[in-house]
Amino acid sequence: MAARSEAGAMRPWRSDRCRAVVTAAVVATVLMQGAPGASVAQAAQPAPGARRVVVALDGSNGVVTIAPPGGGPAPIDHLDAYTAPRLAGYTDPNPCTPPVDFELRVAPPPAARNGAVVASAAVERGATPAPGSGGEAKTLALRGARVELAAETPARELVIFVLTRTGRAQVVGRESVPVASGAVLPLFVKDDFGRFYAAATANMLARTEPGAALVEYTGDLGFCDPCVADPLPIAELHQLGATWAADPPPKANPMQSAAAPQDHQGGARNVFVTRFRLALGASEHTWPPLELRETPDRRDFQVRFVVRRPYTAGPIACADGETYRARLARQHQSAVDALAGLTGWPRAEIEQRAGP
Repeated sequence: MAARSEAGAMRPWRSDRCRAVVTAAVVATVLMQGAPGASVAQAAQPAPGARRVVVALDGSNGVVTIAPPGGGPAPIDHLDAYTAPRLAGYTDPNPCTPPVDFELRVAPPPAARNGAVVASAAVERGATPAPGSGGEAKTLALRGARVELAAETPARELVIFVLTRTGRAQVVGRESVPVASGAVLPLFVKDDFGRFYAAATANMLARTEPGAALVEYTGDLGFCDPCVADPLPIAELHQLGATWAADPPPKANPMQSAAAPQDHQGGARNVFVTRFRLALGASEHTWPPLELRETPDRRDFQVRFVVRRPYTAGPIACADGETYRARLARQHQSAVDALAGLTGWPRAEIEQRAGP
């Protein structure tokens, strides 16, 4: 498929112009010929002490897995990384270079291992507990789609991953509020993404209806674009209670013989994940029962922010140079405004760190 780059298009941060990473954990790579691109960064760190809970919901029954404070087990770490918020970094092209035609081709996942990661953030955890220290994951049977957590975790903030067959999950009686996403932020955020995201989610929780469930990710576990980790294998999904998960049908390839291995294109096609973030209110001390409901809504959503690096690879000596510099000044102010609005940080602090 042919496409034309725009004057404001952006190049990847990598010096290799033939390859642009477009995933946070670098699972797929887009190969380009003279094209601008992007490298995706990290996911954001929630507040220390946030507890991770996975609910495999099958009708009104299912399995609840509560991760220990110190991290693990591996399937929950994997699911956390796969659904984590991410930061994408772009570098502006030379504004004096005319647009070029380019062709996008998607390379197989292993090729992405050569790419570079800008940033991504999963749930912040403490030290891994020693074996036998009581830090193992807890697995509970779920009946009636009600999750009883009062006696299981003292954490005041939860990250809940709900695995379903059909579509998005809802927490009954709590408003589902997607995390504000898509803003272009000052460049320094790439070095402080965890602190930024913790502040942004805390600010959003404080400003939303009490008890709201912030939505950080929704999507089919057999497909992601961009991906921040490899799709979860069937065995890990079964460990988390999604026992209905099955291998997707093989993708037909007319160039392969019937005896040749088939390309399954990632993970299971019949498992959908919804990632929520919830926090106790100031007057709450224990978690009330959380009732979950599955819906047929299969819309994808992921939390994603952007930082842009101005063109500095050479002199800007053309008629469009002044136009480009004026646009940079407007983008700078817009990024400062966005960061202040998302986090509540003082503008003076942001301006000082962002520079002129």
